Amino acid sequence: MLRQSAIRVRAERLLAGTASAQDVDLMLADIRFLKGTDPILKEVCHFAAHRGLKDVGEVQKMATAIHTALVHALDTGGPFDTKTAIKDAALAKAFVASLINCGILPKHRLASPRAVSLPITLAAVCAMHGTDVKLANGDVARLGLRVGANGTLEVGAYLPITRPKAVTVNVAVFVTSVPITSVCEGRLLVELQNPSRVVDSETTVERSPAMMLRFLE
Repeated sequence: MLRQSAIRVRAERLLAGTASAQDVDLMLADIRFLKGTDPILKEVCHFAAHRGLKDVGEVQKMATAIHTALVHALDTGGPFDTKTAIKDAALAKAFVASLINCGILPKHRLASPRAVSLPITLAAVCAMHGTDVKLANGDVARLGLRVGANGTLEVGAYLPITRPKAVTVNVAVFVTSVPITSVCEGRLLVELQNPSRVVDSETTVERSPAMMLRFLE
């Protein structure tokens, strides 16, 4: 099949370390049509294939669940758990499993998800950054890059909260083990390193030929 052949060629490039950002994005766009693809992986594939307001899907469900739990915690004074965020290791594992299960590559060629983790992670954060997600209650949350507690790259959802007063809370929906200093450069890195600034979500984030993240400008 033509689509599976294209995925196979680009997956081989990924394993060889020669895949371009376009290779990864096109591969993800094709993978979303494979039967049996993990829901989280398929969600990232949809982000990579097309932007626009997301009113369905795993991230929309997650953002809605986090928003509901956060509002409940604020109303009751109870604890708030953010452990529902997607992890980069789980995404890489789902990617490998999908290629094996769909017969794209044999299992021995994909022995370790670590070989593909970084390119898939960078594709995911680029695709998510700046996307709007419509919550179940009609509110809209903007996704954007942020820094995790250990200086690692994350995607957060800016959730609008209306009570007890109107505020916006940034909660992680995708977390990685990748330090921002190892994959970000230019103005993007400066903004991520400045705790008093919100990272510009109106400007696209791209991957350079050296697979460094930067603003498209």
